[in-house]
Amino acid sequence: MSTRAKARPELEAAVKLARDVRGSGAAVTLVVHEHKRLGRGIDLATLAEQACC
Repeated sequence: MSTRAKARPELEAAVKLARDVRGSGAAVTLVVHEHKRLGRGIDLATLAEQACC
């Protein structure tokens, strides 16, 4: 899927899963093949906050 896409359902699902796992007290690591595959226009700090809290 293009990193320019507005809707990123797989990324949203990954963030939700990370939040759920983190809520149980486990550590979470999100691994991407290349930084640019995560997203060019995404604020990474916001993404990290969404995944952890």
